[in-house]
Amino acid sequence: MNTIMSSLRAHTTMNSIGRRIRNIAVDTDVGFDDLFALTMLLGSQDVNIRIITTVQGMTKPDTGADVVRRLLKRFGREDVP
Repeated sequence: MNTIMSSLRAHTTMNSIGRRIRNIAVDTDVGFDDLFALTMLLGSQDVNIRIITTVQGMTKPDTGADVVRRLLKRFGREDVP
C-alpha cells in the first residue's frame, strides 16, 4: 500500500452535478496490498484513474501490467492506459 499511496498524484475536478472527482495516476509493484488499494480506487465514485504504471517489485513489470489489465477489464475500465 505504501507504494501505491506514495506514488499517487491527485488533481481534483468537479463533475456535472458539482461532486468533486480526483483524477489520479497510480504507480504500483502489483503486490497484494496494491491490488487491494487499486480495487478500492476502481470501485470509488470519487476517483478517476487516468493512468497506471507498473514497476519491479512483487512481480516483473510486464507480468504486473497483465494483472492490472485483467483487473481493469473486470471493472470496465479498459480505457485506462
